[in-house]
Amino acid sequence: MHTATLLPNGKVLIAGGRSSGGQAVSSAELYDPAAGTFSITGPMSAARAYHTATLLPNGKVLIIGGFTSDSAVVLSSAELYDPVTGTFTDTAEMSVTRNAHVAVLLRNGKVLVAGGGLDNVTATLSSAELYDPATGTFFGTGSMRDARQQFPAVLLPDGRVLMVGGFSDNVILSANELYDPVSGRFSTVGNMRIARWRHGAALLPDGKVLVTGGANPGGTLSSDELYDPASGVFSIAVPMGWTRQAHSVTTLPSGKVLIAAGADASMPLSSAELYYPSAGTFSAAGSLNEPRSSHAATLLRDGKVLFTGGNNGGTAVSMAELYDPAAQPSLSRVAAAPSRGYEPARKPLVPGPRTGVPAGQAGYSPAEAGRTNVAVSDFIGKNVPESDASIVTDFLRTELVNTGLYKVMERGNMDAVLAEQKFQNSGCTDQECAVEMGKLLNVRRMFVGSLSRLADSYYITVNVVDVATGEILASYDSDAVHSKKLKDACKKIVERSSRK
Repeated sequence: MHTATLLPNGKVLIAGGRSSGGQAVSSAELYDPAAGTFSITGPMSAARAYHTATLLPNGKVLIIGGFTSDSAVVLSSAELYDPVTGTFTDTAEMSVTRNAHVAVLLRNGKVLVAGGGLDNVTATLSSAELYDPATGTFFGTGSMRDARQQFPAVLLPDGRVLMVGGFSDNVILSANELYDPVSGRFSTVGNMRIARWRHGAALLPDGKVLVTGGANPGGTLSSDELYDPASGVFSIAVPMGWTRQAHSVTTLPSGKVLIAAGADASMPLSSAELYYPSAGTFSAAGSLNEPRSSHAATLLRDGKVLFTGGNNGGTAVSMAELYDPAAQPSLSRVAAAPSRGYEPARKPLVPGPRTGVPAGQAGYSPAEAGRTNVAVSDFIGKNVPESDASIVTDFLRTELVNTGLYKVMERGNMDAVLAEQKFQNSGCTDQECAVEMGKLLNVRRMFVGSLSRLADSYYITVNVVDVATGEILASYDSDAVHSKKLKDACKKIVERSSRK
């Protein structure tokens, strides 16, 4: 609900937000990465939350809209922060009041402002306008096809801007659109497979856009989608290890994407994970020291990521933290800043006709919630060829998928992640190895085991390991009098595990 903007001098401007008492604040401060400290600057001319902050080509920061201390009062005002003087000055007002909108710096130096709400929940806007830093004024441009707020917008390599999902008057959207700065018009593109709001989006090195998590009437999502600008189509990607909404999404210099914290339903999260574009998979990336949602994540010049503010169970977070990709997984505390990020309860959303999905569907997958992320390590072969052990591994993986209770990581994705981490996917049967592998794969449970042969009989042994605690949750064994019965033996093991 506050903003955090990297300045040309390497410092970070943190502005506005809400206190633990629920009041919007006008205070602002600077984080100095060299000293690791915060200092007061500003303040803004108005208290703001759910506003936007955009770094302009001249080095100043444009602050737009939001709502003020009385959350029923939404602002049309805007102001400029000058890093040289450390002060805010008013600039022209928008044509309408907006909060929970987007603001994107275009390649021509102007700022596109789109959507948002006239109040805290309903009365959503489809209108858009442009801010010209040269004249210090706002002027109209085309309107979106769908009114929307609380959605991400991504500047594409060709200069167009992608608007993704969000909600409109309590209707969650799967519809998306593109803004073309040349024509000044919006056009529709393919719908997402799942309607969502409070989600994240990041531009990948290949020009595609990763859309992560969020929420809809079915609950908090772990699902992800990829948008391909060449085809204008969204496709389902590998799910995250956690369901999360109101999280942060940051593309790192390596091209990987850091997804951090957020909330699972009403519970704030501290977990973080990395998306590997080359493999299309996620792996664990440590945890924040304090859970938080609706926070800000800022990529610093040295490649580290600064986390500020957020909401932890109704309390605004003052602790700031740094993520160091070179020491991954590594998150460390830095100096505390004034608390920013209390989030009031919002009205429940309902599916409706503008979700952009076929009639009779709510725009989400009911099976998304409740399934456990698992992976199956290559089984060890004892007195049997390794190829036989590998076949049994695949049998077990297939049977787990067929239950519908698990989200099972595909073998090819496992191999890609483990190869990048230089971790061998074989010979892993003990708890310590299972935990280490599970953390790299970003799953909650690992299935590890072995296939052995004694005389004419085969024996399968499987342990289920909780990655977070290292505890063996269950052990199973089954035997088969012939190799053709091994699949049936795996099925029996999975049936027993599903009853737990």
